[in-house]
Amino acid sequence: MSLGESVWKRARGVSALSERAYLSAVSGFTVYGMVLASLVAYMTMDWRPGILSFLFLGFGVPIAGIFIALRSDDWATSFIGYNMIVMGMGAISGPSVSYYNSGVIMTALLATSGVTVAMSLVGIMHPRLLLNWGGYLFGALLALVFVRFGQLFMAGFGVSATLWDWPLIDYGAAVLFSLYIIYDWNRAMNIPRTLDNAVDSAVAIFLDVINLFWSFVRIFGGRGSRN
Repeated sequence: MSLGESVWKRARGVSALSERAYLSAVSGFTVYGMVLASLVAYMTMDWRPGILSFLFLGFGVPIAGIFIALRSDDWATSFIGYNMIVMGMGAISGPSVSYYNSGVIMTALLATSGVTVAMSLVGIMHPRLLLNWGGYLFGALLALVFVRFGQLFMAGFGVSATLWDWPLIDYGAAVLFSLYIIYDWNRAMNIPRTLDNAVDSAVAIFLDVINLFWSFVRIFGGRGSRN
């Protein structure tokens, strides 16, 4: 999932916030999303959703939230969309988290936090570093989505995991979403500094971070660390 390009084409407009206030707003909204998603995930750990519930909360609600956020020029409306994304993804993360032991989850959280802070600082201090990498990153993302669907297909047909569940894919995904954090911070730094743009930027960064987290869960979870 990603924000539409319309958000990042807001090159014109008045910067209503100072740079420090804008950076604080983007960072604050991002941290808020991660904390809320973690709380929702904790509360839904024992829930075992059916396929329809999973699709509705995992895809339907977040996609609707993305649509609301990117279509709105009002920060409060965008914030509603952001909460829909965060709560939907948090709800389906809970049952998935429960299949891993606490050590794996904590290690993944620490790794995600460290990488997120480091990549965010790089993206802020070098605001044009990966700004022209959009096509390459999107191509890599499409390739990853294709591979993931292929893995689901082979798993569904009982193909041995040794033939398709390669750790290298998870490492590649972690690198991809780490680069996306820099890229989305670069884009955030090159649009007018408004509260609405801060929310929209946080949406993009939140999606990068939660995908990075799940990449680390798979890396540290291995094949024998599940409950």
